[in-house]
Amino acid sequence: MDGDVFDASTVVWAHGVNSSHALDLALQDEAAILEADVIVIEGVPMMGHPPSTQSDISLATWLEKVKPSSKAVKLDFKTVEAARLSLALVTAFSAHKVEPVWINSDVLPGPNYSGEAGAPSRDDVVSVLQAYARSLPSCVLSLGWWVRAGPTTAITWEMVSAMYDLYADVEADGVKHRVTFPVPARLVLPSVGPLRWLVAKTGGSITLFDRRDDGTTVTDLLVVRSRFRVNQVYYDMTFVDMGRLRTEIWKTSQNCNKL
Repeated sequence: MDGDVFDASTVVWAHGVNSSHALDLALQDEAAILEADVIVIEGVPMMGHPPSTQSDISLATWLEKVKPSSKAVKLDFKTVEAARLSLALVTAFSAHKVEPVWINSDVLPGPNYSGEAGAPSRDDVVSVLQAYARSLPSCVLSLGWWVRAGPTTAITWEMVSAMYDLYADVEADGVKHRVTFPVPARLVLPSVGPLRWLVAKTGGSITLFDRRDDGTTVTDLLVVRSRFRVNQVYYDMTFVDMGRLRTEIWKTSQNCNKL
């Protein structure tokens, strides 16, 4: 039992809030964190997820609409350019918010990723993350791997070692930020050893996400939960029944309290 330790499973997410309509709905619901993707269209940061090249709302407008609320935000920058062009907007937004801004991007090769044209260099990734770290002392760094379909079904020791080295370079100024590592839920169980090492080494967490038809079940998530502390696993899940997961977690806690 973790006693009074914060339980990350209680955080409610709104995922893919990339349109005006989706944002209006998310601002009215129970979600505590709004996750959205940032792309660049004609030199302007816009909300959208590749391969889409159209959007009905800019990042500037999106942030203005969120600003009066008590919602936290997680911004998933799809390119280094998107992150760079957004820095001033996000910094100004953060100055008006108590809630931390989560800065998310895939930053290193992961399972089945063999490189793509236009992929940023490690130096470019570190440079833009350092800029955010300096400008947003309270931000949460959310650092993921580029993952593709293929025969490799785990995050390896080599991958977590490279991620730790990159994180250490970003934090070279000595100002430590909260950090989380987003991982496809289907890859977590075969990767528990390396991921636990990374979480312990950084004092961070993992954030699970899913895709349609990837086969992740509530039972899988309960097993993952048993391998980490309750404050070390966030669940940004779209296709798993989170209500059922929270019910099962509650049942387990009640049973433990009877012991």
